[in-house]
Amino acid sequence: KELHWAWWVAWIAGGFAVLVTAISLLASRRNSARERMAQFVESSYAGMKLESAASYKKGVPQKVTLKVPGTLPDHDSLWRSEVEKRMAARMGALKVRSKWNPKKGRVVLTAADASKPTARDRQEDALQRIERVFRPLFRGTELSVKVPEWQPTIEDERPSPNKIVLNYGVILNDGSEMWQRKIEVTAGLKLGGRWRGKFDPINDRAELEPRPELPDMVRHPGVSIYENIDIENNPRPILYYGINEDSKPIGWRIGQKTNMPHSLCVGATGGGKTNFLRNVIYGAVAQGIAVFGCDPKEFELSPFIGFPGVYIASDPEDMAAMLDDMLQLMYDRNRQIKEDPTAAKRMRPVLLILDELLILRMRLKKLWKTPYLDESGNTKKRTGNPEWLDNITMLLALARSSMINVVIGVQRPDATLFEDGARDNMQHRVAMMRLSPQGSQMVWD
Repeated sequence: KELHWAWWVAWIAGGFAVLVTAISLLASRRNSARERMAQFVESSYAGMKLESAASYKKGVPQKVTLKVPGTLPDHDSLWRSEVEKRMAARMGALKVRSKWNPKKGRVVLTAADASKPTARDRQEDALQRIERVFRPLFRGTELSVKVPEWQPTIEDERPSPNKIVLNYGVILNDGSEMWQRKIEVTAGLKLGGRWRGKFDPINDRAELEPRPELPDMVRHPGVSIYENIDIENNPRPILYYGINEDSKPIGWRIGQKTNMPHSLCVGATGGGKTNFLRNVIYGAVAQGIAVFGCDPKEFELSPFIGFPGVYIASDPEDMAAMLDDMLQLMYDRNRQIKEDPTAAKRMRPVLLILDELLILRMRLKKLWKTPYLDESGNTKKRTGNPEWLDNITMLLALARSSMINVVIGVQRPDATLFEDGARDNMQHRVAMMRLSPQGSQMVWD
């Protein structure tokens, strides 16, 4: 029995000695590898030190933490990329995943097998690309890019961020709307889609989120959209014509003291301009607002002929008479307001729609040049410009206080269509298409 226990003790002691020896050799080997890695880091980048090394593979650390002094350009994406490549080669890896922290002066590098990228690898690559995209816009200051949310991705495709957080150093242009739009446009150009930014210049921070995709068509909700409005006691009614990207109704506010008394709608044939005009008419009728419309093409507004409270003119003589009546109504209302300033509060808005202004002008000019019979039966000819075109200019300039709201539809808002800068009086503007640079300048300045 004593001999048996002696053998067991010997075996255990021998095994323990072997284990201690193996651990010592492994520790010595790792210490040697760590020392070589530290020498490589310090010799390659002045002032940079190896803080820790772990996850050894074949005697080489696969995860290292480096202390980066402020003298090195750790905010520069190109410099970072060069460091990552050299460290990957030293680790015997095809690439590394990196996590830079310029505020603490630290970076964590982890070896990764590029031949079989994981979802995390792809997200790390996408994050580094996002940082390289925004880096030129923050030149001269530090930038930290985080993606707290990713969109669901298909295997082997580049991940798409669902939210981007930018933390940066103090700069002077982050309060500029133009700079903010530049950030959004850059995100759309390089990452795809449309982006909306929430900017916080006080805390040097910006958050970017994808804008929702707009639907191809939204059916009009009918009169229900106006059912909770007190029509009789609403001095500033809204005429809804669509939804925004957050699915909230958007419209044009008219009535008392509006700063956008007249509207300009730009759209090519088939672009949706008529739908916009019909939505505006429907909203006016639903709220008891009288609508007068000139339809020179004779079919765009024809569905509203005979509609209660809607009066549509298509013949040149009728359209000319309507413009005369609108001008007279403006004068009458302005006179009433002058005599009694409180009269404006008792007046209801009136909507005047002039569709296809170019064709309307051509038909009125042709009518103006046509000889006519006066009250005595004598043939007369008119000279100069049609007075009805002057009526339009007068209405755009003076009809705000009398609450006559003019809507003009055009394919191109050329200055030649508007006398004496009348286009500037139409502050509410809608474009039914992506405009050319010239058209954009005309509509949006």
